[in-house]
Amino acid sequence: MYNGALLAATENVIVASMNYCVGTLGFLYMPPDAPGNVGLWDQHLALKWVSENAAVFGGDAARITLFGESAGGAAVGFHLLSPANQPLFARAVLQSGVPNAPWGWKNPENALRDSAMVSGLVGYPKANHSAMVSCLQGLEMNSKIFDALQTFFSLTTDGEFLPDDPSKLLESGLVHGKPILTGVTADEGSTMVFFMFPNMTVKDAILTREQALKAVNGTLKGATKQNLDQDVIQKYTEGSHGSEQYRLAMSHYMGDYFFVCPLLEFAEKVGKDKNQVYVYSFDQRNPDSIWPEWAGTPHGAEVPYLFGSVELVLQTNRSEVKAAEAELSRQVMRYWAEFARSGNPTGSMGDEAQWPVYNAAEQKFFHIGTDVAAQLKQMSPSPQCDFLSSLHSKATQTEKSPEVPASSTLEKDVNSATET
Repeated sequence: MYNGALLAATENVIVASMNYCVGTLGFLYMPPDAPGNVGLWDQHLALKWVSENAAVFGGDAARITLFGESAGGAAVGFHLLSPANQPLFARAVLQSGVPNAPWGWKNPENALRDSAMVSGLVGYPKANHSAMVSCLQGLEMNSKIFDALQTFFSLTTDGEFLPDDPSKLLESGLVHGKPILTGVTADEGSTMVFFMFPNMTVKDAILTREQALKAVNGTLKGATKQNLDQDVIQKYTEGSHGSEQYRLAMSHYMGDYFFVCPLLEFAEKVGKDKNQVYVYSFDQRNPDSIWPEWAGTPHGAEVPYLFGSVELVLQTNRSEVKAAEAELSRQVMRYWAEFARSGNPTGSMGDEAQWPVYNAAEQKFFHIGTDVAAQLKQMSPSPQCDFLSSLHSKATQTEKSPEVPASSTLEKDVNSATET
């Protein structure tokens, strides 16, 4: 998806990417015919090949660093938690995605339910697993229905790649002695709000209280959720007024629930097991971002800086802006490459602000942006995680899993494909 040539040339590193099955091809769970996590097994085989052949390309198999963003970040986390992958890489980078995120994993019962839903959406009877898998295998790969099914994402415990619930594996101490770099953008939730409310105008970005309550309800489980959504709205609109307060509240809530708070939990748990963990918040808004101004620094904002492509897409004529953005891109590439080389993102950079190992008690995030003076702040991006942990622990009275970002569009995509 991304061209690693500039990163490789600038930092004298080898960048290897991999292809793997996605959607129903990669994550359908209907055992035994569709055992689940096939996409992760594809990645495992690619990683194994890289480990066995790194030296041929001038690489060092002892310093392989696995990195990914969003679902790719969560996938890196699952590789960390999989016994099959422990010997294959030395370090890990998880960007805006961790394995304990509520959208990253489903228990087998819910994964099976959602897989059966896919079969039903395309008009196949909910018979036995083998019959449903056989029907899905009969779809033409170039059909619109097949394309629509590629948004499907349902990782689960399969007893082999993932022997248990990710939260339990995190507690087990399985991840041991691996440096980890992980972080979020400053406004993770803004793109979710944008896609959840497609009729919201780009300029005004106004949500009503009723819309905000409906959005919160989609993330809650249990019969008491009608009371809990009110608690969320009250908490996230404290001190906020004006026409934008509900959109801001939803952006912050979605970012916290799906990204920031799971990251804090992940960093704390893996940090207990002699893993050096480095945590960042990427705060820079690209001046030529395709996202509206109100989206701030959205999900994925750091990616063009990491791959150097920000220099290629900047169209501004303001030379001082262009120079600052280009320098930030080089800095981000340097952090990631230095981490791959030494396990410390600022290890050999004597003239740079040093990036400390994460301390869960202090919650110091390394803030990446053009404002160098603000790099280290003694605060996490969100003070609401204790509140959310308490709230969601109350909402576990049913076995229905919370709605994940992609699932809300799957039925619409399939219906649209069948109508055309």
